Amino acid sequence: MAGATSNKTKAEPDSIVRARALLKSPAAKREFDPKTGFLDVIGDRKEPVNPATIAMQLPLVSAIYERWWRPGLTRIAKGLNGPSMSAEYASAHQLLKIKRGDTVLDLACGPGNFSRRFARAVAPDGLVVGYDGSKSMLDRAVHEAAQDETPSLAFVRGEATALPFKAKSFDSVCCFAALHMFPKPFETLAEIARVLKPGGHVALLTTNVSAGGLTAFSANAFGVASGMKMFKEDQMRAELKKAGFKIDSQEAAGATQMIGAVLV
Repeated sequence: MAGATSNKTKAEPDSIVRARALLKSPAAKREFDPKTGFLDVIGDRKEPVNPATIAMQLPLVSAIYERWWRPGLTRIAKGLNGPSMSAEYASAHQLLKIKRGDTVLDLACGPGNFSRRFARAVAPDGLVVGYDGSKSMLDRAVHEAAQDETPSLAFVRGEATALPFKAKSFDSVCCFAALHMFPKPFETLAEIARVLKPGGHVALLTTNVSAGGLTAFSANAFGVASGMKMFKEDQMRAELKKAGFKIDSQEAAGATQMIGAVLV
C-alpha cells in the first residue's frame, strides 16, 4: 500500500508537488489526475454562478478566450486609448515586482495567458500557480503550457472566496479581469492578503464606474444583467486598505481600473 502511494507521488510533475506543498489540508490530500494535468481541490462543488461566470465554463469560450474573447471585451471596456494586452502583461509584471525564484499566484488564470509569462520570469527556481474554477479553462491552460514548455508552472482548480493555500505562501498575486465576477469579491481580497507574504504585491484589473468610466445608470444596468460587480475607485482604495494593503498605483482606462498594492 505504501509503495502504491509512493509511485503515485513520483508520477506527479515537480510543479504539482511544489504546489501541493502550499495547500492546506484537506486540499493537500486531493489526488492528482494526470489525464487533466491540473490538481482539482473542489471536485463537484461549485461556487454561485451568474451569466458572466457561466460563460467562463464553456469550452468554446475557453478555446477563443486568450486570442479573441479577452482582448475584444476588455478593449471595449478599456476604450480605444486603454492599454493593449501586451501592455497589460508588462504592467502586471511591473506591479507584481516579479523576479526569478518568486512564488506567484495567478488568481482566475483562465487559459493561463498571464501564468505562462510569469512562469518564464520566475524560472527555474520559482513557481507560478495558475488557479481557476473552470475545468474547461484549465484544460486549455494545461494544453497551452505543454506547447510552451513551462516547467515552473502548476494549475489548480478551486474556489475564489476560500483559497486553499497556507498563509504567507506567495510573493505576489495577480487577479486581472476577474475580481468583479466573484460572488464575494472583498472576502477574496482578504484571502489574497492572507496567502501573501508581508511586503507581497497584488495586481488587479477590474471594473470602474468612477468619473470617466461608465455612468451609474448604465453600470448598474450592466451589472444586473451580467452578474458582475461594478466598483468605484475610492471603493477599491477603501477595501484594499481594510484588507491590509497600501496602494502603489491606480490607473483608470474607460470602464476599468488597474491597481497595484503592497501588503503592509
